[in-house]
Amino acid sequence: MRELSDTTRRQSRKKRLAFGAMATLIVLSVVELTSWIAINVITADGLKAIHTVQDGLAIGGGGSGSLNETVHPYLGWVMNPETCPPTVVGGRSIPVNQFGFNDEEQPLPKRSADRLIVGFVGGSVAWQMSVQGESAFRAALRQNPSWRDRELRVVRLAMPGFKQPQQLMAVNYLLALGAEFDVIVNIDGYNEIALSACENEKSGVFAAYPRMWHARMLDVVDPRVSANSFRLLRIRAARQELARGIRESWFRWSPTFNLVWKIRDSCAERQLLDLAASLAEHKAGQGRGFAADGPRQFYTDENGLFDHLRDLWSNSSLQIHYLCRGNGTKYLHVLQPNQYLPGSKRLSALEREKMFSENQDYGKAIERGYPLLLEDGIRLRAQGVDFHNMTMLFAAVDEPVYADEYCHFNARGNEILARAVAEAIIDAFGSTADHK
Repeated sequence: MRELSDTTRRQSRKKRLAFGAMATLIVLSVVELTSWIAINVITADGLKAIHTVQDGLAIGGGGSGSLNETVHPYLGWVMNPETCPPTVVGGRSIPVNQFGFNDEEQPLPKRSADRLIVGFVGGSVAWQMSVQGESAFRAALRQNPSWRDRELRVVRLAMPGFKQPQQLMAVNYLLALGAEFDVIVNIDGYNEIALSACENEKSGVFAAYPRMWHARMLDVVDPRVSANSFRLLRIRAARQELARGIRESWFRWSPTFNLVWKIRDSCAERQLLDLAASLAEHKAGQGRGFAADGPRQFYTDENGLFDHLRDLWSNSSLQIHYLCRGNGTKYLHVLQPNQYLPGSKRLSALEREKMFSENQDYGKAIERGYPLLLEDGIRLRAQGVDFHNMTMLFAAVDEPVYADEYCHFNARGNEILARAVAEAIIDAFGSTADHK
């Protein structure tokens, strides 16, 4: 009987352990399921969205700017090759190279008798044309017998949002590094007017500064609020450590651990918002400071603003012209087409409905500022700049060429512009093309 009793106790203990294990497993499963449901309620894509936030925090600590951009000492900003994914345009993937430009990784360009090096500067229109219109551009240049068998190298120094003098600085920077070009093509006009007048000026930022410079300077500490800025950075560092910790944990895929992380991170985020409100109150009372806003404006009214934007645009172009001339490089300046310049295109029904806004501030700025650029373009040509007014490039085109209600073109528009630029380059070299 005693042996039976011991056997019974052992079996009972095993049953209790098994029951306890089963109960624990059921409880954990219920907790995990409940956490999974909660995560999917508070976030649209569940754990995927949580992990995306964690990855961003682990890399950047919750900085205020885009993780894809980084402030540059000479150019204002460029793309961050460590965090920015390739840009896909028309099925083509363009990476970010070591210099922070959306372009294939390649060594600094050097001139050669069997090579033609074309550098593009400007904003998003210049960049998109260099990608979507590249095939048409190459084919058009190949029509010149002198370049039919040469290597044609395209170098993209254009950047969405760039405006003068960033193009000037980009050319300066690459030349200082030892780059050589046969041709520099600057396609601009829209950003210089619309972004400066409708973003920088309205935000109280010096018009000559890069686009929305005050937003890019949010992480730069104003010495007048050092204490709050230090607290803000400390909270960001804590959020970064939390994110890194769970990314490296065995429980990275546990809904419960991720839910706990989300709660803790949300608390830290609320503290950041409180601090940001305090800093905003200070800035409202005392201003953002020189680092964010730059010098006082040079003008007193709207007429003065547009005169300043015109002068900045033409002065920058003239300086690129001098740089290129001193380095034996052809320079072409192209004033890009835009749908808000009256008479520049008969808009299709689609363009009129989707690609044009009657009351858009950017469009109103273009309607006012472009005539000033056209006038100064004549003066630029008189000073030796190979300036091309392409604002009427689409005047006889009935099909849609615009892709949005701002300034961008669809594939057809980019191909038309690319061929026009190629023809301008051929004309620029003329009979000297055989000797290049």
